[in-house]
Amino acid sequence: MKKAWILCLAGVLLLAAACGTPAPANPPASEGGAPAQQVLRFGLDVDPETLDPRHARDVSALRVFELCGDGLIQLNEKLEALPSLAESWENPDELTWVFHLRQGVKFHDGSDLTAEDVKYTYDTIRDPAFGAVYAANYASIKEVVAEDDYTVRFDLNEPYSPILANNMELTIVPAEADSIADFAAKPIGTGPFIMMEWAKNEKILFEANPDYWGGSPALQRVEFYTIPSNDTRVSALEAGDVDFVHTPLTPQDVDRIKGDARFQVDELTGLGITFAAFNHNSPVLADRQTRVGLSHFLDKEVMARELSQGLELPGESILVPNTWFYSDEVKSFPYDPEQGKAILAEAGWTDTDGDGVLDKDGQKLTVRLSTYTQDDLKMQYVEYMQNLFAQGGVDARVVTNEWPTFIADVQAGNYDIAVFGMLNLFDPDKYMYSYLRSTAGSNWGGFSSTEFDALVEEARTVSGEAERRDLYVQAAAINNAEVMHNVLVYQGYVAMYNNKIQGYVPHARGSIRSFQNVSIAE
Repeated sequence: MKKAWILCLAGVLLLAAACGTPAPANPPASEGGAPAQQVLRFGLDVDPETLDPRHARDVSALRVFELCGDGLIQLNEKLEALPSLAESWENPDELTWVFHLRQGVKFHDGSDLTAEDVKYTYDTIRDPAFGAVYAANYASIKEVVAEDDYTVRFDLNEPYSPILANNMELTIVPAEADSIADFAAKPIGTGPFIMMEWAKNEKILFEANPDYWGGSPALQRVEFYTIPSNDTRVSALEAGDVDFVHTPLTPQDVDRIKGDARFQVDELTGLGITFAAFNHNSPVLADRQTRVGLSHFLDKEVMARELSQGLELPGESILVPNTWFYSDEVKSFPYDPEQGKAILAEAGWTDTDGDGVLDKDGQKLTVRLSTYTQDDLKMQYVEYMQNLFAQGGVDARVVTNEWPTFIADVQAGNYDIAVFGMLNLFDPDKYMYSYLRSTAGSNWGGFSSTEFDALVEEARTVSGEAERRDLYVQAAAINNAEVMHNVLVYQGYVAMYNNKIQGYVPHARGSIRSFQNVSIAE
């Protein structure tokens, strides 16, 4: 596949020709002096699984919704809640939130947005029969009431401090969404761009919405092209076949593009982590001492400084730097192979037969290290971890698959140590409550701590940031001690794009919502 992309880049056809669908480049100005068409082509690393925002769980789908949909609010680059479909809101008491909708907003099919659409969106995502993956994120909502056409009230079961950040950016769908054929493949939203076509694993095409409530975009089209390989995606940028790429990227490519005057490179401290998820249901890793011993083999400094070449920072905990909840008090297990071997020996793992591999009761200390092939840097991390573990006497076997297979295996518990990441950690509730709480639907590794659960459940009900932070610091320390998600690195965020692009606002979340204000210079 990679060779096909490179051959394509050498020709005049665009990258989509590699998968059978040519895509036009930005055409030059016409002879009469008319401006060139405003088309922005975006290199996407992973194709979305679904385009129904209530079922979506991947970042690629989120990027689509930022173009073709809107939530009640939006978080800007400073993570401040700004009006979107809701012009204003109030919180009259700790169990009530009232949102006043913008009037005159239309869905892409021409129907009017009303409070009934908002109610429907939130009612369905919370309905157990609907089967939304992130339904637990909305558990604090008791009832959604359409008070009139443009007023919607949220009644809560309990105080829920992060409701704006965690719940109110949900893309609103029309109340008849589930009666629309193939809605998950061709969503209807209220956003600045209308989704026109989705050829799975190839491209997603958008056209400007001339009736957008925020004003028609300057861009006439936005075109997403799925290019799984990081280096091939950057090669497409250099060849002029795409205009914009962003994280994940390889350090070597970032350095090269920095030296090319045709492009702008933005580097930010991200809001994400890359972690090693330890499966507590794995026969070998069910023992805490074994998990701790293995953790001492992880050289995170090398991962961050050398493998990522400084794009990322060594990880300590699930508390992300440059956020209100960060604390440097929570430390990871230090890189200390000798201490790791000693702890494993205490757990009964020694080399009894002299073959260089630790064993216990006739069983080799064998672990599978898995990740997905679309991210070259995570592949490097896994291969490096394999080498570190081997030096410590661990039979580490690397298992890699494309993202859909990889995440399906993780969700099924078919892994030992899986390396992947979490983005958009602007509030810790979504991550800690949905992925690490004992009964969370996405707690695939079987981590269970009643103390941890109590801390994160209390943290979502208190209003003061200082009090919430203290609770999350305690919870993060428990996660580290029990080795559920061992954070390898804090992710950086890099966007690289043609310097003719004007109006783009870099965002640590990777948001491309500012494309609605982007234009392309002559």
